[in-house]
Amino acid sequence: SYPSILGGRVKTLHPSVFGGILGRRELESDRMEMMEYKIPEIDLVIVDLYPFEETLANTNDEKLIIEKIDIGGPSMIRAAAKNFKFVTVVVNPKHYDEVAEMIAKDGCTTGKFRMQLAQEAFCHTSHYDDCIQEYLTAQLSK
Repeated sequence: SYPSILGGRVKTLHPSVFGGILGRRELESDRMEMMEYKIPEIDLVIVDLYPFEETLANTNDEKLIIEKIDIGGPSMIRAAAKNFKFVTVVVNPKHYDEVAEMIAKDGCTTGKFRMQLAQEAFCHTSHYDDCIQEYLTAQLSK
């Protein structure tokens, strides 16, 4: 219910999105707040981050590079990974078919699988952040 603003810089950082991802379904207080604010439960988060490394490989234009620093994507990934008890987070297309098959067969993914995907997600965002900090460190030494 809110538009993408600031030239596309703000589009996913919204309480309805993050509330839906982070809601603890076993807590009555969370369920009641979600109902009160009409926040839907989000069970599956699939994120392809802005291609920061690819952009670095293809340009030296600082403005283009900085705009490829994804903020909402890593935030959603981290939120979903934190709430892996209830949310499946996918950061690698190699899991698309497996997740789709599990959901088609059982209606959901398993807890252990969600934990494995959460571990992979934190690894993914860590690597992403490392690339950004390495770029900025290199700029400081110029």
